[in-house]
Amino acid sequence: MGVTSVQGGGSHFSGLAAAKVAGTILVVEDNPTTRKMFRVTLASAGYEVVEAGDAQTALEIASRRHPDLIVQDLALPDMNGLDLLHAFRKQPGGASIPIFCVSGFLSKLNEAHAEDEGFTVVLVKPVDPAHLIQLVREHLAPASEYAEKAASISGRRILLVDDDPLQLKLTHVWLANSGFDVLTATDGASALEEARRHRPDAIVSDVLMPGTDGFALCLALRRADETERIPVILTSSSYIEESDRALAARVGANRLVTKTDGLDALVQAIGAALSAPPPSAPADSIETINDEHAKRTLWQLERQVRQNAHLAHRSNLQAARLAVLASVSEALASNRSLDGVLGEVLASCLDMAGISKGVLYLTENDGRLAFKHQTGFSETEMQNAHRVFDCESVIRDIASRGSVIVVPSAAVAADRAQTLISGMQSSSLLVVPVLWADTIYGAVILGTRPADDISHEDALAFARVLGAQIGQALGLSHAFANLASSEEALRISREELRRLSAHNQKLREDEKAHIARELHDDLGQQLTALKMAVALIEDKSDDAAKPSISRDDLDGMYVSIDRLVDSVRRIAGDLRPVMLDDLGLVEALEWMANEFSSRYRIRVISHIDVDTIAFSRQSRIEVYRMVQEALTNVARHSGATEVVLDLLREDPHCIVRIVDNGRGVEQNARSDRHSFGLLGISERAVLLGGEIDIRTAPGSGFALTAILPLTTVEAKAEQGS
Repeated sequence: MGVTSVQGGGSHFSGLAAAKVAGTILVVEDNPTTRKMFRVTLASAGYEVVEAGDAQTALEIASRRHPDLIVQDLALPDMNGLDLLHAFRKQPGGASIPIFCVSGFLSKLNEAHAEDEGFTVVLVKPVDPAHLIQLVREHLAPASEYAEKAASISGRRILLVDDDPLQLKLTHVWLANSGFDVLTATDGASALEEARRHRPDAIVSDVLMPGTDGFALCLALRRADETERIPVILTSSSYIEESDRALAARVGANRLVTKTDGLDALVQAIGAALSAPPPSAPADSIETINDEHAKRTLWQLERQVRQNAHLAHRSNLQAARLAVLASVSEALASNRSLDGVLGEVLASCLDMAGISKGVLYLTENDGRLAFKHQTGFSETEMQNAHRVFDCESVIRDIASRGSVIVVPSAAVAADRAQTLISGMQSSSLLVVPVLWADTIYGAVILGTRPADDISHEDALAFARVLGAQIGQALGLSHAFANLASSEEALRISREELRRLSAHNQKLREDEKAHIARELHDDLGQQLTALKMAVALIEDKSDDAAKPSISRDDLDGMYVSIDRLVDSVRRIAGDLRPVMLDDLGLVEALEWMANEFSSRYRIRVISHIDVDTIAFSRQSRIEVYRMVQEALTNVARHSGATEVVLDLLREDPHCIVRIVDNGRGVEQNARSDRHSFGLLGISERAVLLGGEIDIRTAPGSGFALTAILPLTTVEAKAEQGS
């Protein structure tokens, strides 16, 4: 495939077999994704494709390249699609060029259908590539394919009857290109007049028409002397049953051709009818034929009602399943960023709906709207969009109402509405809340060119679905993210608890060994010395010849007893400070600070002001142990020379803060797998319904703060008083 691009002059593509290009097609589409789909589809079928992103470029290319066929969007940034159609038709040779219209709005398509000199084909987005290729081939079929037929049918007059102007136009072009001289009529009554006046060689009529339908027309032709021998070919996309073919034969039609068979089949049927013997008159009575005709018409009406109900149901379902769902599912399944997917979804959906521009804002944590994605904006409009058009409070207010708002309308102040419209350079806007399950995630603003109106029901229905689906996508994404985060946090918590449990078990074993050593090495030796002293006194009391017990002996025993008492108190204090129960938390902490300073030569500055806090028995123990563990960590790891200990009341919390001037660590390194002291402090804080906060950096010391709710700290305080 080859490609050539000139700035301001569009791009054109050709298939591999450039020498056998089937025709040149101009694609006019402002959405790059849709334009690429058209280009790839047509180029792969052997056509040379010329691209234009706006109407002005398309007109310049058409005047220079003279394309064989044009595929054009109805919603373009610089010109209305119908105005562009008229401009193409006014160019030299433009009147006969097949022009395909594509759009996503039914109301826009109805306007295209109503054009007298309108589009050759009208297609609804998204367009099926295979159907597009088939239609293009029908309009650009090489004349050599029909060279033999042209010699035999050249100049043969065909009366073409169809009430659908687009179908009439398409069939007219095809038959004329096949070599027929074509007359047209739009209903059965006028067709009868044309047949009597011009005596065509054959008549091709649609079956389903208002008033006189195809069956009735054929029967009327067969009953008139001047038209009874004219071949009649009926066409239909609805009357396709064997009973319909039988009725066609009974009214005297040469053949009933299904429209889905294509126009080539119609040409073949015309050729066969022209070479066949004249048709015979209907054999059945008029009453019998009319009765059968009525039955088939009634059956067809019932079938149409069922089809319309089914199509309406499918349409409603499709409206609720915009491309958002497929894109979001893919993003969630492949762990792609939803933020990036939403940009693709916005552009694709707006293109299908025929809306020329849109912008998506999402609500940040602070409540402000943040610009996320846009489609169809110029550079100037982008600057306005990033400023939220200086109307952020208005858009937030509209989003909070939970319903789509048209601007301008009574729902928005006139000056604010004008600011929004000017910023978007549109004549009207839709502000669409993005919400799901009562949660407002942001807003989408939709707009069109200044000459267009976006307040019609098609656009409103699309906007409601778009906002709901983007909101659902964001809600599901957040739910999945929260679930994943919770699972990871649970995994980490379980791992930390497992390690903390193992560590606590080791501490218990170490404590048992320590107590055993203290009992053996300290208490055991002192008791042995006391026992020896008692034995010596016993010996002296038994030996009358020896002197009595001296004062030195008694003093030695008193010293041994005092040492025993001190050792017992020291061991008991290590297990649980007695003064915590006897004197209270404040005095126990001050004693701990003095002992810490004496032992480690690290200055402790205490700020304790909790006289108004009635600590419960449990909270006194937990706070004491948290401070004890924190000071132990300082002594072991910090290299500090000074520690500040704060114990304060800051309603509604009790604050425990230990700050050292040591070496510090990296902020994200504080959860080291061996930091059991911090894990223990954190668990004690959680037991009291609180949490810890750590601030540290290399060379900046280490600050640990436990934030404890007073409601828990003082719970059942009377039990510990």
